[in-house]
Amino acid sequence: MRRLLLLLTLGASACAPHAIGPALTGTFTGREMVVALAAGDVDAYAPAAGEAPTKYTVEADVAPAMLKVRARANALVVCAPGCTPAESQRPVNVLIRVPHGVRAVLSSRTGTVTATDVNGPVEAETVDGDIRIQVPSYADAHAVRGNVSVTFGDAEWPGTLHIRADRGDATVYVPATANGRLDLHTEAGTIFTDFNLRGTSQGSSETIVGPIGAGGNRTVEVRVGYGNIRVLRLTPQM
Repeated sequence: MRRLLLLLTLGASACAPHAIGPALTGTFTGREMVVALAAGDVDAYAPAAGEAPTKYTVEADVAPAMLKVRARANALVVCAPGCTPAESQRPVNVLIRVPHGVRAVLSSRTGTVTATDVNGPVEAETVDGDIRIQVPSYADAHAVRGNVSVTFGDAEWPGTLHIRADRGDATVYVPATANGRLDLHTEAGTIFTDFNLRGTSQGSSETIVGPIGAGGNRTVEVRVGYGNIRVLRLTPQM
């Protein structure tokens, strides 16, 4: 699998995240690590340098006893206060380290979702907040009210990547070596891409659909309601 391991905008990954509370750790070899919050920020990283690739870490700015970490089928589920309606008023910030190759499924109804250097695929969602993803793999993202920024390095992602910002801007960096297709549409806004594609407009909406590289079945689909779209080439740094 070809990946652009030196991502154009991954300078932040060189800085270790600051601990936000006591850590819960363990080993996980399943498929998904799920974080679901009613309110608060989610920050996801790869295991720290020197740690086993199967090690997970969960930190939060609440007492460890208030975290819920449980195994479910092939998933490890992290749920802080806010998992039930009675707890939903308290914001909780969570930092996790995701084992290599594990899909990170991250959501917060009110808060920013960030994934940096996670080795496996990422799926992120928030209602009120921004999404910021910079990974060597690939990602799907949806913000209802907030901006979405996705930088991914896997030029051979499977199928279609779905990136949405209902009310906000979307910026996506796509590997310059990728063969596939862009499908971009905003209901009210503008689209800019440095891939060699031309679009159409109707009223306040714009659309760009076309092949990149040699074309193929892979697609990056970006949908914005009210906001702008930027889709740019991601090239490796020397």
